[in-house]
Amino acid sequence: METGDIQRFADAKHYCSYCRLVPGAKDSGGKHSHRSGSKDGNRYLKFAFTESAVKAMQFYPEIRHFASRLEHQATKAIARTVVAKELAKITYYVLSRQQEFKTFKGIEINKLRNWPRARKPVRLTGGI
Repeated sequence: METGDIQRFADAKHYCSYCRLVPGAKDSGGKHSHRSGSKDGNRYLKFAFTESAVKAMQFYPEIRHFASRLEHQATKAIARTVVAKELAKITYYVLSRQQEFKTFKGIEINKLRNWPRARKPVRLTGGI
C-alpha cells in the first residue's frame, strides 16, 4: 500500500532510497560526508523493513550469520539496516518481476516449516 506502483521506480536503488534505507549526503565546499537521520523517503516503509529485518535475523540462520559478520565491522544498528536494505531489494525484485525469492545475497534460504509459530495459549489461573 505504501509503495504504490512498483514500476515508478527505475531500479532497486531508487526503491531503497524511497524506503529511507540509504545514508543521506551532505555536500558543501567540495567536501562530501554522510549524514544520519535523513528524513527523505517514507518513514513507514523504513519501520516495516527494519522490523522485518529483526524477525529475519531471529528466524533465518543464513541471515543471522550475514548480520553477525557485519556486526564485527560495524554496530548492531548498521547491520540491522543493511539487512533491511537487502530485504527492500528483494521486495523490489519480487514485485517487479512477479517471482518468488530464493536467495539472500547469493545464499540459498531454507524455508522454515514451523514459522510463524503459534503463540502459547494463555492460562487463566485463579477465580474470576
